Amino acid sequence: MIYEWQCSGCGRTEDRFEHHPDDKGAETYICGCGYSMAPVVSLGGTPLLWAEEGRPRVIENLGHEPVTVRSAAEHRAAMKKAGVVNAGSRRGEKGVWV
Repeated sequence: MIYEWQCSGCGRTEDRFEHHPDDKGAETYICGCGYSMAPVVSLGGTPLLWAEEGRPRVIENLGHEPVTVRSAAEHRAAMKKAGVVNAGSRRGEKGVWV
């Protein structure tokens, strides 16, 4: 599981992966400022807002300027305008071994 840890000195937060919930807190994490980090108490979890329909996303690598898209259709149109396609070949396409 991924847990959020916060520095007791500067307040910086970072995510850390723990293989098992019992391992949380078994290792002491030290921030770059020298203070120790503690797990952040979560009240009910964080929803996955980045997957919310209609929520704008900024894509940095579709041109010289960042592109904001709000749907899958806008993303496809921006990719077509930039002249790019998704990386990787799909099964059944020419040149793909099955």
